[in-house]
Amino acid sequence: MSSLFDQDRAVWRFVNKAADLVILNVVFLLCCLPIITVGPAYTALYYTVMKTVKKGRGYAMRNFFHSFKQNFVQGSTIWLVLLLLGSAGAYLLYSVWETSKAGGPAQWIFWITMVVMFFIISLLVYIFPVLSRFGFGTVHYFAFSYLIAVRYFLYTLLLVALLAIFIVIGVLWNPAIVIILPALYAYMSSSLIEKIFAVYMPKFEAPAQSANMENGDDEELSETGENDESTNEGAPYKDQWYYD
Repeated sequence: MSSLFDQDRAVWRFVNKAADLVILNVVFLLCCLPIITVGPAYTALYYTVMKTVKKGRGYAMRNFFHSFKQNFVQGSTIWLVLLLLGSAGAYLLYSVWETSKAGGPAQWIFWITMVVMFFIISLLVYIFPVLSRFGFGTVHYFAFSYLIAVRYFLYTLLLVALLAIFIVIGVLWNPAIVIILPALYAYMSSSLIEKIFAVYMPKFEAPAQSANMENGDDEELSETGENDESTNEGAPYKDQWYYD
């Protein structure tokens, strides 16, 4: 009978992960309320889903708010830029669609705008996970995210399609399911995104000292030189928890 409540059993591991995702999703939604904080909130969500839920490192709330504070300025800036671009693109799509229905010669503009909107959404699915892992300047986040969106176009199509499916489920089926969808999207999309990140992350095992960083602490290992920010393709990274 005691084996039924063994925390190592697969069913309980699943329940624990599901509970973590729901709790993280509620915190994420609360942190999104000012609207301008959606960027750092999703960055923190992805970071914590990977570090705590998938890798079992540290405490969910501590990791979430560590990432949220660390990436607040850049995450908010990036989100506002994407929100502005997306709003402008959506307005242009609507205007061109109305013009084309009235018989105007604007259909080619509509499809060009659709392509532009696709790449804006592509940036959206990559840029905040990139922010959670790598340390760039704000402009470089856009350039790097665009690079991997084009370079791994098949993955990009799958990630955008998955996002569209989740939006349709949330809007048309049951809006209450939003209580889990963002965290579930972060969890599922990470399976593809992490395959891309593996190309740019350094290929070594982190030193034993980095095990102390599992709770969101940013201890510097400058004396050992192991916290060098270079990778196999030149991309700086923020911490070493991923290799512990």
